[in-house]
Amino acid sequence: MIYRQINLSDLEGNRELNQIYDLLEEWVEEDEQPVKLYQSDCLRWSFIMSQLSSYESLLDVGVGQGQFIHALNLMSKFKKLVGIDIKIYPGMKRLMKEYSTSNLFKIMDVINLQFSDQEFDIVTCMECLEHLEIPAFNAALKELRRVCRKQLLITVPFQENPLPKYHKQSFDVPQLEQYFPQAEKIILNYKNKTNWVLIREEILVKNT
Repeated sequence: MIYRQINLSDLEGNRELNQIYDLLEEWVEEDEQPVKLYQSDCLRWSFIMSQLSSYESLLDVGVGQGQFIHALNLMSKFKKLVGIDIKIYPGMKRLMKEYSTSNLFKIMDVINLQFSDQEFDIVTCMECLEHLEIPAFNAALKELRRVCRKQLLITVPFQENPLPKYHKQSFDVPQLEQYFPQAEKIILNYKNKTNWVLIREEILVKNT
């Protein structure tokens, strides 16, 4: 199985992606508790933003410091935008204060998403699933698919060797084909140092 590959460093001159990067960088510079911002992360998030379809609602699972969902909110691309994580990180804490009048952030576990079936047009989950043991991973994937109505985008590290102690799952071609047989997979590389895989599932909504 051969997957399409994107070298993120080739996108550094892309005007649209640079505009997204600038939004993220500006937010970090203004933060009272600076958040480490890696160019590889910004390029990856920017590429993923460019892949999002034009729908009305999005759920981001595992917001971390919140840079990705903050950029989405500044771009006003979605009428309904929600982000969740299992705990509050410093960057997320600041954003919760900034968006105190909204319902943007929730503390929630991916294996028990407190949302209705097909509540969100798009669900994103980046660098999250590799931290879960097999039972939790299976439960999380089921939940992601349950709340997603149209488009599910997941990123995980690709072909990690050796596997870091803080990662419980390894993703290579056999694992990807087992868990995501119908999905499009795109390998994201940055300066031949880091590889991720973007997994994109288009959900076919059954008529009721």
